[in-house]
Amino acid sequence: MVGESGTSQNKSLHRYYKCVNTKKKRLCDKKPVKKDFIENLVIDVTMEMIQDDNIVNYIVDTALSLQSQESSSLPLLNQQLKESPNRTAFDWHSKVFSRNTW
Repeated sequence: MVGESGTSQNKSLHRYYKCVNTKKKRLCDKKPVKKDFIENLVIDVTMEMIQDDNIVNYIVDTALSLQSQESSSLPLLNQQLKESPNRTAFDWHSKVFSRNTW
């Protein structure tokens, strides 16, 4: 869904969410939903979820698991940075944050 807004004849601004396929390709038959309604619903459901210890534990476990994994793109990005013609920022970062400064 994407956010939309429109102005009525009396110049009142109305905000709502609409299926992206309705806007672009007219493939979705869902009606627009008022912004306040859907946002309050999301807040209410989120508040319920964070009060459930099982859900909180699942989120924490997943976050810790992801944190312990090394990004597969990080070595490639570091290599590209080393090979970059403009290495000034990399050289500065390497000197300031080298293991010898810890």
